[in-house]
Amino acid sequence: MGQSLSSSRDMEIESGNNDNFNESTSEYLHYIAFKCGTKVEFRQALTPSVELQFSVEIWFAGEKIGEGNGRTRREAQHQAAKASLMNLVGSAKSGTSSVY
Repeated sequence: MGQSLSSSRDMEIESGNNDNFNESTSEYLHYIAFKCGTKVEFRQALTPSVELQFSVEIWFAGEKIGEGNGRTRREAQHQAAKASLMNLVGSAKSGTSSVY
């Protein structure tokens, strides 16, 4: 199941069909964590401001790797997951162990 999920997602990304990627960035983080034998944690909070704002931090193997804000929990989680994936890619390319 995990292999077929990974293969189909890889094909979607390579073919330029990134609509599913935009909807499932948190799924990718969970998949990466599973493959690494660790877990990913989403910590949610309300940000005190004039407008209602949600904030999400993402922790991977005990390290904060991203954060995001949004008008909804889903928007904040998506922004945080997107930032986290970019941080993971950046740390993989540079070979550093600290990602945030």
